[in-house]
Amino acid sequence: MSKQEPVSQLFAELERAVSQTEYDKAIKLCDKILQLKPDDRDALHCKVITLIRLEKYQDALNVCSKKLAAGDLAFEQAYCFYRTNRLPKALEVIRTTQQEGSVDSRTLRHLEAQVNYRLEDYPACLAVYHGLLQDMSPSNDEYNDVLANYNAVKSALLFSGAELDAKYVPKDNTNTYELAYNSACAHVAQGDLAGAERLLETAKKLCRSSLSDEDYSDEEIERELAVIVVQLAYVYQLRGMVAEAAELYQSVLKTKCVLLFGLFLYSLLSSLSPIATPPPPPLLLQ
Repeated sequence: MSKQEPVSQLFAELERAVSQTEYDKAIKLCDKILQLKPDDRDALHCKVITLIRLEKYQDALNVCSKKLAAGDLAFEQAYCFYRTNRLPKALEVIRTTQQEGSVDSRTLRHLEAQVNYRLEDYPACLAVYHGLLQDMSPSNDEYNDVLANYNAVKSALLFSGAELDAKYVPKDNTNTYELAYNSACAHVAQGDLAGAERLLETAKKLCRSSLSDEDYSDEEIERELAVIVVQLAYVYQLRGMVAEAAELYQSVLKTKCVLLFGLFLYSLLSSLSPIATPPPPPLLLQ
């Protein structure tokens, strides 16, 4: 039997294992293939992707560091650095790869934006999303997600006290509830509380309607609505409508939101006043 025949069989088994999400088995099959063909790029790539799905980022980086795999796995390497909070390293890999042009630029730009956001380099992040939108048709399936992130970063930049370049001046967008919410955040940062309240009410309606159409449960819808309701309560708080704000905060605490969010609300309620603590952040889609 030739070496090629068992390798073909192993790849067939590997394909089945991956399709059935049997990732531990897939890793073992990748290793068997690499014992027979140490230079096989498909096996190396599959092993890295599978390790990432298992959230074994350091193990994935160890594979990426192999000389044969380095060029082909630049995105995966940068992603692992990002997930392990080694953000400067992630940015270094991204920019080196962009200069070499060896990986799909659009994919890297999405990751570059996420890294810059985590580094709180909002101007750099904004520039990346602005460029992506310029290169993308509004009919593209990703357009609204990128636009939501673009608006979220504008809001974050305004909340940081910086000023927006004229070309980035926010335009209200209510195509989706995420877009309406992020537009509202920008209005809060600019002190336009009436505009923010209007957009948040729109975001609530869009959220409930769109998730109901997708057959989300009532509990899931309330969980998704929570961040919008808290931002609306924050707007009420800034306007001195303390009773209304407290009522909304309490309504969210009655839902089954994550513990950390509940603790955040308790911190707001404990010192409720027209001068509020920092608001919930804009929604950045991953």
